[in-house]
Amino acid sequence: MMKNKTILIMMLLKIPRIGGQTVRKILNREVDVDKSVDNWHFLSKSEITIVKKAVTGGKLSDEIWERYHLEVLEELEQAKTLKIEVINYLDEFYPQRLLKLQRFPVILYTKGDSTLLNAKRMVTIVGTRKPTEFGIECDIELTEWLSDHGYVVVSGLAQGCDAYAHDTAEMTIAVVAHGLDQPIYPRSNTQLSKSILERGGLLITTYPLGTKVIPQYLAARDEWQSGLGDGVIVIETGLTGGTNTTINYALKQMKPLAILKYDEYCKNNLGNKEFLDNPNFDGLVGMDTLINFVKRMQR
Repeated sequence: MMKNKTILIMMLLKIPRIGGQTVRKILNREVDVDKSVDNWHFLSKSEITIVKKAVTGGKLSDEIWERYHLEVLEELEQAKTLKIEVINYLDEFYPQRLLKLQRFPVILYTKGDSTLLNAKRMVTIVGTRKPTEFGIECDIELTEWLSDHGYVVVSGLAQGCDAYAHDTAEMTIAVVAHGLDQPIYPRSNTQLSKSILERGGLLITTYPLGTKVIPQYLAARDEWQSGLGDGVIVIETGLTGGTNTTINYALKQMKPLAILKYDEYCKNNLGNKEFLDNPNFDGLVGMDTLINFVKRMQR
């Protein structure tokens, strides 16, 4: 039954303009999953506008539905060969932290230890691709301390702060912006991604096999890397860049936020100075402030 739920969800996502939120609305009503995988006509009874348009606009037919079914079965077989696990949002292994968000991906692709998705303690660590030497030192020390205290570290496998956090953490989850059958982005972190798996970590994406990375996907994955953590720690950030996208998602998700304070600032961490004026952020300057933030994450 659970496999057929995954198959049905993946098939529904293939319908033009149907996304995760619409899939949830469809499955919130009583649906015979096993029969629906073989017959799309249950959708003709839907009152959801975008579904009605797909039905009446010729976006669905017996041939199209059968093609979707075969494509999904092929993808699942390929995933099995590559040791990639496909998890739907109704699965018990799905990360419960994401389910608490207003919106969440209905399908996840993972490679590695998927039990980490529901680890007791998780923290997201992000920052600029060009950290200062002091920022690197802080990144490593902070990640070591959190790892020693049982935290799984989540980040985006980018160069710089993300990479140092992944490399230092005992257990880590890397959220990527492409299919897990594709070359790792950035290529320079290919060996790091292998190391993550060898150490019992996890690679995760919302993108199907065959999906190549594009800039929009890099920004979109930031929503889930913040969503997976109990809180988000910013090592260094400029006034613009991907870290700011993660921060904005974390604010919307009402995640606890912390950012490092520096004695001196440069263009690579001017964002830190600016965000420290925001009452949503804890300023990290020493062990006491870190412990206070950890307590805030555990509430």
